[in-house]
Amino acid sequence: MSFFVRVKRHKQTFFIDELTSSDTILTLKERLEPLINVKPENQRILKESTPSDKSNLHEKNPQTIVNANSATDKTYINIDENSVLDQLGIQNDSVLYLVYKLEANEWESVAVPNFEELDEKGKSVVS
Repeated sequence: MSFFVRVKRHKQTFFIDELTSSDTILTLKERLEPLINVKPENQRILKESTPSDKSNLHEKNPQTIVNANSATDKTYINIDENSVLDQLGIQNDSVLYLVYKLEANEWESVAVPNFEELDEKGKSVVS
């Protein structure tokens, strides 16, 4: 059975469909390439970390926690491109994050703005 994921970068959200549980992160990067004109080796896919992710990380695990965002109090895990979607727990409508490689082997930080809350008429709700 196929499914889709949302991949967010800045103010953009890419809906990548027709994925299967046996696809890899590299497959996802290859599907993004024609949309963003960035080669897979210059893309990094991350997911928001959970408490269980943090406790399961160890020296042999290729995933690392990166991009701690003090403004949102969120941290993100770099996902190895050979990882299989099913093994990562990625399923229909999962949200992943995309960053690009900068110079000197550095990477962008995750920068996805929060959307403001709207009422039923579509007007901004001031907190």
